[in-house]
Amino acid sequence: MTLFENEKILLAQIELNAAMSVAEICKATGFRSHTVRYGITSMERRGIIRRATFIDTYPLGYVTYAVLFSLSPQSKSGKQAFLDFLVASPCVSWLAELGGDFQYAMAITVQTPSDVSKFLSSVAETFGNVLSQKSVHIRMDFTQLNRRYLADQPVSALSFGHTTPAVSIDNIDHKILRALSRNEFPTEREAQARLEISPSTWRNRVRRLRERGVIVGDFYQVSAERLGTQQFELLVHARGVRANLSGRLLAFAKSHPRIVHFVEGIGEWDFELGVEVENAQDVVGVTEDAYEAFPDDIAALKTLPLFGTLKYSLYPFA
Repeated sequence: MTLFENEKILLAQIELNAAMSVAEICKATGFRSHTVRYGITSMERRGIIRRATFIDTYPLGYVTYAVLFSLSPQSKSGKQAFLDFLVASPCVSWLAELGGDFQYAMAITVQTPSDVSKFLSSVAETFGNVLSQKSVHIRMDFTQLNRRYLADQPVSALSFGHTTPAVSIDNIDHKILRALSRNEFPTEREAQARLEISPSTWRNRVRRLRERGVIVGDFYQVSAERLGTQQFELLVHARGVRANLSGRLLAFAKSHPRIVHFVEGIGEWDFELGVEVENAQDVVGVTEDAYEAFPDDIAALKTLPLFGTLKYSLYPFA
């Protein structure tokens, strides 16, 4: 699906700042108000963007584990039943189909390492020995970057996973976060009425959640498939341990227009770079750029193509 030039400029501007007013967008882009409103509505209608709230569950005591896995040979119906189970699971925040060494990737958001083991055990109890291989990686930090390959715009970013004070929430906060993460209601007024939360309570709770770093910002989830781009995850294996490598890699990610997210973690690999390109062969250029920028730091880069996203929620809890 092709974006018009105005839409590319608009999306690059608002992707990670969905709370911008029409007047602010007009000032930043030079567009008229009707162009802004029509552009956003058109992209929403075509399924290119979906407004959501960027939520950091780490202050709530949760950590995200990335699991790459392949499935044992089984029937088509058995495979679909297993994938449906993962999509419905309240601890699976992301599920995607891969190519390469693994068939799928998922992110499990839990409170303790033992919860990962319990989840995988529940999978085995329900579906038997369904996983033929797996690799687990602890995500310490995730940074989403705006798609600057669409238009020449200043870099913007939203992150979760930073070390922050512990935050306690109650059931009202939980309802608000769940509704915001899923964009369940067309307006805040309808959300307040359906959830039986008064407007003043809603405003105060949202403000407090923002102040405490649980709500990081407002953004638009973008469908790479609808944009016509191909997604890749580059797994970075670092050579040794260097104290400043994380900061330098993040700076590199922010400077490269084809890198749309950056992950730091602990496990078989050390960092992840999310890449989007129009043509699959163009990902080679991104890997060459990384090797050239970090000749003494990167031991290896593993390239995994992402064929499709089956689930994505920054607050998946039931």
